[in-house]
Amino acid sequence: MTELRTAFTDETSRYKPVATVCVALALASLAADVTLPGELQGHLQGWSFIRKSVTKVLNSGTAWASVAVIAGWHSRRWWAAFVAGIAAAAGTLAVYYIAGVVTGLHPGGMSGYWFQVALVLCGPLGLVGWVAARRDWTGVMARLVVPVGAVAEALLMDHFVQPYPGRPWAERWSDVSSGVLLVALGVLGAGWVLVRGSRLGGDAASR
Repeated sequence: MTELRTAFTDETSRYKPVATVCVALALASLAADVTLPGELQGHLQGWSFIRKSVTKVLNSGTAWASVAVIAGWHSRRWWAAFVAGIAAAAGTLAVYYIAGVVTGLHPGGMSGYWFQVALVLCGPLGLVGWVAARRDWTGVMARLVVPVGAVAEALLMDHFVQPYPGRPWAERWSDVSSGVLLVALGVLGAGWVLVRGSRLGGDAASR
């Protein structure tokens, strides 16, 4: 019994950093969604631009997918990484919606659609995180998934296209600024991964 308790404690402690990231992302995303009365009246456009720029990065698919990758990184076995990826994404969503209902910032309740997306996509992303923890070139390639995803999202989700010129400037230009942020973060992240990867040489894979 003692050995079982010790093993359980050791396994759960591995996921404490993951839980911290999940809660932090959920609460930061919820807080960034808060719209001031002045914004609703068309004022405070400078503040609205900053808030929406941050919101669109925090609510990006890349940001939310990263929690599944991080969960897989902290897993010892591939099947645990698969499950942890789904659990991390679903947990982040649950914290976001529950906190939103409790605070009144998101009174609409939970959206089953995003939980379905987490169920389908975040298991494989957990496996990506599990491979990313390897100390060889397969790990380097897996670590590039999130940075490359950030750049791809900015380009494919029309962050640099402004199809509705009649919208307030803060809304239109926050699309561009958030796209720039995603590209910058992606390029910096990819550069860091490749620089670290160049030091591997012929090291054998290990976890």
